[in-house]
Amino acid sequence: MEFDKGKNEICENETVLNNTNKKKGARKFLKSNLFFILICVICAFIIRTYLLERADVDGISMYPTLNDKDVVFVEKISDALKSFSKGQIIIFTPPNDKYSVYIKRIIALSGDTVEIKNGRVLVDGKQIKEDYLSQDMETNYGNFITEDYVYTVPKNYVFVMGDNRDRSNDSRNFGPVPIENIRGHAFLRVKPLDKFTIL
Repeated sequence: MEFDKGKNEICENETVLNNTNKKKGARKFLKSNLFFILICVICAFIIRTYLLERADVDGISMYPTLNDKDVVFVEKISDALKSFSKGQIIIFTPPNDKYSVYIKRIIALSGDTVEIKNGRVLVDGKQIKEDYLSQDMETNYGNFITEDYVYTVPKNYVFVMGDNRDRSNDSRNFGPVPIENIRGHAFLRVKPLDKFTIL
């Protein structure tokens, strides 16, 4: 009985030693890898702030290109360079609502003229090709772009519209978007996985 008791005491001591060794090992790992961990945190911050971020789509204003609950990645290099192109999908703060973030497509750039005629969009007097729209989708007027109104996009602004024209609050209503309000260019859909695609 005494032998068994002593054996148990030895086992308990070994357990205490093992736990102590584990704690020392964890501290040693953190100390030896602290610089690496710090670099990873800084890199993640830089990427999130200046290069790339995730955006979750809320609503159907960009249907059929994007649907409600889709997840996209947004690159911020275009924003940093203030370099955007017609057809790009962007996320931005609308000029009439500083607390919201919208996702729309750039239709026209600074200096371009925009008008809506017979349900079609004309940029610089020519009807633009919009393969991303649903078949037979027509573009109606808004509060800002009205019938027979030819609008010239001012410097440092872009003109945007949603692909689901009947369900989109866009530049037809609130006017052009200042480039400084743009947060990035959505270039990749990552969810749902079966619709993973470059935009």
